Formats: sequence, structure tokens, C-alpha cells
Amino acid sequence: MIMLKRDKNCFDNNSVYRSKKNIEYKKQEPDIILKKYIIEHFPKITNDDIYNNVLGIILNMMQSKFGIFGYIDKKGAIVCPSIIKYTCRKQTLIKNYIVPLRMWDSIWSIAMIEKISLYSNHILFEIDNNIKINGALAVPIIYQDECLGNFFVANKETKFNEKDKILLENIANYIAPFMYIRKYYNNSIYPIFKKIGR
Repeated sequence: MIMLKRDKNCFDNNSVYRSKKNIEYKKQEPDIILKKYIIEHFPKITNDDIYNNVLGIILNMMQSKFGIFGYIDKKGAIVCPSIIKYTCRKQTLIKNYIVPLRMWDSIWSIAMIEKISLYSNHILFEIDNNIKINGALAVPIIYQDECLGNFFVANKETKFNEKDKILLENIANYIAPFMYIRKYYNNSIYPIFKKIGR
């Protein structure tokens, strides 16, 4: 089991922008498209492919070259079924990914610990030998005050900003009840969500 622990000295407070959860935002067209995909396919695709597909759409929307879509299982372990990176215009899906220690001292973990969205446009760390994280946005996925996982997108063609944060928070808020059902009810009440138009 992986336990979340925060190191208060792991980042520069001046370079990270914070946002409290549970803020209402206006709908934006890109996330409406993704929401339609989620409600149509999350109940049907029961394996990890759904995480890969959702993350691929998010990276395209965010114009980002690296992303992680992870969830916390019933035992409290963090599972990262979907890691996508783009190198030389080629998309690579990384499976059975082990999160390196350097990421535990980054906004990736702090967003889940504190249940807030964080982004930075500075060079944060390097993964392996060929992926340098140069700016990132981390948004926790929360339902009924429980952190179910998070989105982590990085290496955007331009700088991350408040609009990016709001957009990804919107998506996280929408997908949260679907992930809660998958975690605790084995998809058995998805038809109810679809009927009420979640």
C-alpha cells in the first residue's frame, strides 16, 4: 500500500497557484464533448482502456505531451493504469508504471493530499532519462470529500493558466461519481446515472 505523505519543503510556494475545491464553473465546450464520452463509455468499458481513452482526449484538449490518470483502490493504493507520453509526434502508452520517488515531492501527490488543484510553469523534475516535466497541472478527483484519484497533465505547448485549471476541475467533478460507483458498486447502478443525465 502506498501512503501519501507531504513534504512541506518540496516546492516553491511562489511558483505554484492553488485553487480550493467545490467551486462552480460555467460549462465550456471542450469538456462538454468529453462529458458525453464519459457518460456513454464509462459504464461499458470495464477494463483500464477507459482511463487511456479519457486521458488521451484530455491531453489533446490541453495540448500537453505527458499525462497520468490514476485512481485510489479500496486498499488505499494508487493505481496508474494510464500514462501517456508524446515524443517526436508519436503517442506512447506506458503500462504497469511505477511512480518514481521524485514525483512524491511534486504537485502530483500534493494535489491528492490537500484535495486542491495546483499548477506550475517551471521545470519540476525528470522522469526516467527522456521525459522532463516542464510545467504541470494536477487536479484531484473528489466525491463526497473522498479523493478517488487525480489527473496530471504536463509539458503543455504554452503555459498552464486558470482556464486550463477550471476546465480540468470541471471534468474531475463530472467523472468523480462514475469512479465512485466503479470503486464501490462494481458499475451496478450506472443505468440510474444515465437515466438522470449525470
